[in-house]
Amino acid sequence: MGTGLPSAIGAAVKNSNSSARVIVLTGDSSLTMCIHVFHTAVSARIPITVVDFVNDDVPIISAEAKRREEIDERYESSATIGFEAGASGFSATTWFARTPSTNFDRCQ
Repeated sequence: MGTGLPSAIGAAVKNSNSSARVIVLTGDSSLTMCIHVFHTAVSARIPITVVDFVNDDVPIISAEAKRREEIDERYESSATIGFEAGASGFSATTWFARTPSTNFDRCQ
């Protein structure tokens, strides 16, 4: 977890003379772990596309904790991190989908 974005940056830098696009598929927890790396990519204008799947969970950790009955569901987090706002704050061009459809909105 947290290695997709740094790997994508490495691939983009290594293939900088290529016309190939570098796309990283990542989850919200993974992106949270390396948001500073995202800032570096934007600041250095490294041409990558980041697709962030937001499920507001760390499935492998929460599933194991629930299996062990260590999480009381009353205390589970329902907080959502606004990555599109953060990316816009880094001056990145961002889009997000509110539902699993083909209707995308560009962040202002």
